[in-house]
Amino acid sequence: MNLELKADVSEEFSGNRLDRFLKYSLGDEISRATIQKWIEAGYVQGQDGKILDKSSWKVKTGEKYLLSIPPKPPLNLEPIPMELPVILERENFLIIHKPSGIASHSGPGDRSPSLVNGLIYHFKELSKMGGEARPGIVHRLDKPTEGLILIAKNDRAHGKLSELFRKRRN
Repeated sequence: MNLELKADVSEEFSGNRLDRFLKYSLGDEISRATIQKWIEAGYVQGQDGKILDKSSWKVKTGEKYLLSIPPKPPLNLEPIPMELPVILERENFLIIHKPSGIASHSGPGDRSPSLVNGLIYHFKELSKMGGEARPGIVHRLDKPTEGLILIAKNDRAHGKLSELFRKRRN
């Protein structure tokens, strides 16, 4: 996300917390918890250019604030050859044994190889329901966890398999 907001404090918001003022300024699209993380990360400046990193900062009438969210770093989505033991493969899905020490998918700013890099190397058709960062991944396993992971080959299968996971059914 590349977002920049310049906001002036009106009299009705004077004395409010910075996070509440920014929440009002940004609307319902962005949660207050997200705004608090942005503040703590140093993305908010006061009118004097000082970084404000406390959500509890009290805003005053006439003050100006600048919120600048840098763009997310690009995803590491290059195909990488890696051993992916296929336990079961069917027309619409497959089950793979994920070793410990490899992430199911990369997180923000993480450039280390993940299961996704191996999946896009070995399989050309994967569901796109998980978004660009998680093609085919119906559920995830933590990086230190070894185990079986379900991969959808198409969006229809992904939807049905995800629903089964939500309902905890087999």
